[in-house]
Amino acid sequence: MLKSFPSVTASSLILFSSMAFASLDEVPKRCSDKFQPWCSDRNLKTNIEAIQSPIEKIRTIQGVRYQLKGSDQTEFGFIAQDLQGIYPEMVRDDGQSGYLRVDYRSMIPILLEAIKEQQTRIDTLQLMLAESSNPKLNAK
Repeated sequence: MLKSFPSVTASSLILFSSMAFASLDEVPKRCSDKFQPWCSDRNLKTNIEAIQSPIEKIRTIQGVRYQLKGSDQTEFGFIAQDLQGIYPEMVRDDGQSGYLRVDYRSMIPILLEAIKEQQTRIDTLQLMLAESSNPKLNAK
């Protein structure tokens, strides 16, 4: 059974049938908007590259605590202009006001790779420590 969504325009029409989707284009428009990501199938992607040096880049990012002008609510995040110089793919002009916005979800794979890189470093250090404190290994 096909369901239509009235809020979707004809140019980005997406129809759902069971778990499959169809579009007027080969790749659904909703998949190509990185600020509305929900398609992650390898078959929809090109130019796939591993994330390189995540820790070095993360160390340059300043997390901040702030309040938006006109609000008393404290938020946590990044300054888009600062992040733009490190990961420009995560920052985009909103297209209307000229203000920048950040795709915070894009930070997840970078943080994941940084954790993995850190764990490799920790494992190496633990092995070195174990080897240096084991008298049998030092006797070689």
